[in-house]
Amino acid sequence: MARRYRKRSKRKQEESLGELLATATAIITLFVTKGNLVATLIMMLIVGVGVPLIIKVYKQNKKKERYLTSGMADIDQMSGEEFEELLKYHFQEQGYKAQLTPKSHDYGADLVLKNGYGETIVVQAKRYGSTVGIKAIQEVIGARSYYNAQRAIVFTNNYFSNSAEQLAETSGVELYDRSELTQFIGGNNIRSFVSAAYTQAQPSQQAQEPPSCPYCCLLYTSPSPRDRSL
Repeated sequence: MARRYRKRSKRKQEESLGELLATATAIITLFVTKGNLVATLIMMLIVGVGVPLIIKVYKQNKKKERYLTSGMADIDQMSGEEFEELLKYHFQEQGYKAQLTPKSHDYGADLVLKNGYGETIVVQAKRYGSTVGIKAIQEVIGARSYYNAQRAIVFTNNYFSNSAEQLAETSGVELYDRSELTQFIGGNNIRSFVSAAYTQAQPSQQAQEPPSCPYCCLLYTSPSPRDRSL
């Protein structure tokens, strides 16, 4: 079913691109037949620059749409790189700044995220046909150190071994198995918490409310240096 979905989606993209190119050709032909050489040259320049750009944006939007509407059956048929891209689009949809790492020398992370708190989060994506073992946890621990991240997460379309879960628990790595991945692609955000180490390192953002007078219930405000001098 997932393969039929991809073929149908690709066929629709090709039909839409064909219609776009046919429209551009018709516009150029119209200007040529009118005999306006200058307008024709300008139009050809606009079409020559604009059409490739439109096609590029169109393909990117269709690609994003395909990933955001993919279900678990589609994910099971994806390559590892496609799974990484799917996660990237879902994180971006939820407001994260998401960047894929290089294909080689990624230092244990497939994605690096920034959230609204200013935290750096490293993500390891495992599109596996079997249980994810302890190696994935070790890799993302290394990535957390290399990227100076506050959080480390491993996503998989499968499940984790007992040893992987134990190491993750003792090292503070967050695990998202098949069940939680299903919720994530359904629109649920990842666990919303700021790591304790990050919170302790930040100055408090809460404004301190001045004490209230026990006698008149009026808010007491400390006098300014100028007031003290009077």
